[in-house]
Amino acid sequence: MPTLKKWLPNSITLLNLYFGCLAISFLASHQFRYATYCVFAASLCDFLDGFLARLLKVNSELGKQLDSLADIVSFGVVPGLTLFFLVEKNSFCFKTTETDFEFYLVSSSCLLIPIFSALRLAKFNLDTRQTTHFIGLPTPANTLFITCLPLIFEKQAPFRSFLEDYFLHPLSIITLTLLSSFLLVSPLPFYAIKFNSFKNFSLRENLPTFILITISLLCILTLSFLAAIPIFFFYIILSLIVLRKKSPRIIKN
Repeated sequence: MPTLKKWLPNSITLLNLYFGCLAISFLASHQFRYATYCVFAASLCDFLDGFLARLLKVNSELGKQLDSLADIVSFGVVPGLTLFFLVEKNSFCFKTTETDFEFYLVSSSCLLIPIFSALRLAKFNLDTRQTTHFIGLPTPANTLFITCLPLIFEKQAPFRSFLEDYFLHPLSIITLTLLSSFLLVSPLPFYAIKFNSFKNFSLRENLPTFILITISLLCILTLSFLAAIPIFFFYIILSLIVLRKKSPRIIKN
């Protein structure tokens, strides 16, 4: 039984990795919708493994390292490849030269996200300042935002020409990549959405979490995948408001 308790969170972490690999296979064939579903599943696993580890009191260094290794695939490689394949699929939007310099410059820049995600996860493993809050944008939040973008593009067919001219403009893609990379390793504090046990669901202690969940559900019900944009920016604003006077401390998985 102790061995089962120990490996249950780690098994869910490995399931996170499985969904990340599955998302990559869907991205390779430009099936962005299924890749996004896999990212949602991986995010759920990422939440549950830490929750169960705290609930069962089986936190371990192995679990911590395994979690980061799974995250670099599901929440590092996947968002970078999402933008990469989105640019590839819509390459007709680029005014290319004979060498396609502009296209290759933009598509290759998307791969900065896996690099900075790896740096963010490595810093987290070594950081002794984060206990209840994160320093730098969490990789799952960044990934959920980016992987929903292709679905927004497909959903808003009447505005396709507008999206092609602005969202898929080379400067827009590069700006998004640089902003995402900066937020991942920035010194900004971000709210950690987690519960320590089934008994710790008090409104007073978890008010920001309940507010974020409520707003997110309302946005999803009314905007579908378009909700990714307001939820992402609301999360950033909420973090800055809630944590403006707090110094981050270490978060234990």
